[in-house]
Amino acid sequence: MNRGVARSDRRGVALFTALWLVVAIGVVGLQFSLEARERRLASANTVEIAQSRAAAMAGVEHAQARLERLARQPVLEAGQLSARAGDSWLDADTLVRIDGDVGGARYEVRVRETGSALNPNRATEDQLRMLFTRLEFDYGLADQLAQSIMDWRDSDVMHRGRGAERDQYVAAKRMMLPRDGPLQDPAELLHVMHMTPEIYDSIAPFLILEGNGQVNVNSAPPAVLATVPGISDAAVAGVMRARGAGRRITNIAELRGLIGGPANALTTRSVSFEARSVLVTSTGWNQGGRSPFRIEAVISRSGPTSTMVTSRRSR
Repeated sequence: MNRGVARSDRRGVALFTALWLVVAIGVVGLQFSLEARERRLASANTVEIAQSRAAAMAGVEHAQARLERLARQPVLEAGQLSARAGDSWLDADTLVRIDGDVGGARYEVRVRETGSALNPNRATEDQLRMLFTRLEFDYGLADQLAQSIMDWRDSDVMHRGRGAERDQYVAAKRMMLPRDGPLQDPAELLHVMHMTPEIYDSIAPFLILEGNGQVNVNSAPPAVLATVPGISDAAVAGVMRARGAGRRITNIAELRGLIGGPANALTTRSVSFEARSVLVTSTGWNQGGRSPFRIEAVISRSGPTSTMVTSRRSR
């Protein structure tokens, strides 16, 4: 009787061991399966990103070819002869809007002239303040924002009277501290003291980080024109009237004459009269529409009909 019980116990142990062995083999197999799946997904994701990146690159090249063609063949429609004949890139933002595809992947290209917006990394405190007031923000708030932006981007730790440096951000328990250097993205301004999402949304269309800081008087909107030293509200109105009549301002003397008064602050360092560079934003998607890849490239004129990519960054 005891032998039968012992044999039964041994069978039970053997069965239990076998069950655990089956479970262990299953767990190991599942682990291998999950790792293989992760590797397949990683490989597929790498391929998708490569496809999207290639499409975005194709968009940049397409835009460059379109810009060179515009330079060779200036548009001469009625009412635009005097303006467009002198600057074939004057309306590049509307003439170089491209939606294309390459190898089954798609890309979307949008272009913006660098001189049509204000560069917050190069703007003076007065220019920043003027932009805010021109957009109808209270002068006191405009002053605080302008000084805070200057403190955010300068390298010292001395805050302006109405600005803010690192210690104020720490005291306010802010997640982001001042960069103490040039902005890397316009959206970084969202973290500047006194800035709100609503204020940022109002100024974002008028800002650009690329370009040499010159404002193109033939393409910049009134809010940006008003930031140019020496240009009053009346002068902005005069420039807009001339542009509305299809007239293109070609030099500093003509601009001073249009203003109709002393404008000693006006210099060629602050204004330009021709689109010399544009920011090309090209976004590519793979066939499934996943893993978008964006490239921002600055394309500048290197001759009458030739161009060159002067900077490029991916996002």
